[in-house]
Amino acid sequence: FRPLSRIQQSSSNNNTPPSSSIQKPPTAVYLLLLLNISIFLLDKVLRIPSIPRTLYLFHHPRSLRWYQTITACFCHADRAHLGGNALLLLLFGRSVEDDLGPVGLLLSFLLCGAAANVASLLLLPSATVSVGASGAVYGLFVVS
Repeated sequence: FRPLSRIQQSSSNNNTPPSSSIQKPPTAVYLLLLLNISIFLLDKVLRIPSIPRTLYLFHHPRSLRWYQTITACFCHADRAHLGGNALLLLLFGRSVEDDLGPVGLLLSFLLCGAAANVASLLLLPSATVSVGASGAVYGLFVVS
C-alpha cells in the first residue's frame, strides 16, 4: 500500500488530470506543413508560373526581393526535398511548439529560415537560387 500524493488524490476525485499534465495539441506545426505542401502542389503539380518568380530566393541583385528570404522556406525542389523537410519539421517543430507554443514555433521557423537564407545570400554565388525549409528546420533542431 502506497499513499497517494496530493496531485493523485485531487485528480482521482474528479477524474481529470492535473492542469500541468494537459498538453495542447500541436497546431502551428501542422499549419507550416500544410503551407509547405500547398505551395509545393501549386508550384510543381499545377505549375503556377508566378510561384518561382515571386517566392524563390534569387541571389542575383536585380532579382532579389527582401521577402524571398522568408517565402523560399515554403518552396521545395522536388518530392524528396519536401518529404525530408516535412519529416524534420514534424519532429523538431512539435518539440519547439511543446516548449514555446504555436507563436514561438512560427517565429522560430521564420527567423531561422530567414537567417539561413541571408547566410546563403552572403556565401553562395549570385547565379544561385535557394529554396527549401532546411535552414528553418535545422534552426528548430537548435531551438529544441
